[in-house]
Amino acid sequence: MEQKSLYEARELVAQVGKIMLERNLTDLAGGNISIRVEDKVVMSPSYAGTRRFWQLKPEDVLVLDLQGKLLEGGGKVSREAPTHLKLLNGFYPQGQAVIHAHARNIMVFCATRQPIPPVLEYAYKFGEIKLAEYARGGVHGEQLAEAAQ
Repeated sequence: MEQKSLYEARELVAQVGKIMLERNLTDLAGGNISIRVEDKVVMSPSYAGTRRFWQLKPEDVLVLDLQGKLLEGGGKVSREAPTHLKLLNGFYPQGQAVIHAHARNIMVFCATRQPIPPVLEYAYKFGEIKLAEYARGGVHGEQLAEAAQ
């Protein structure tokens, strides 16, 4: 049963990435999508946007263990994996997915270090979207993971 769930999650990551790009919810510069399925995590590979234009097949989507070790998939583990793993491990089972996107309008708030107020009626229930403290990714992934949580 877990194999079917993993495959479905890999399909979903591929589909969501494509939809996000089509709807200008991310760009080609970066971002990642991950889903926790029991004791595994499926995650978009590094350069899913830049090199693959978010045109992923399910087998391109990586399968990781809960520590971030690559188990399956065609690509490199993203430098943002520590942040995704920290969030997925810390908020599971209530939180089972993470989307890191580079939406055009959100980047303006990030660049000016401003929280995002709810401006549409359906967004009021979520309240203000807070801003995490700046932290470098890459080799400093643990610092970024701490700031995001």
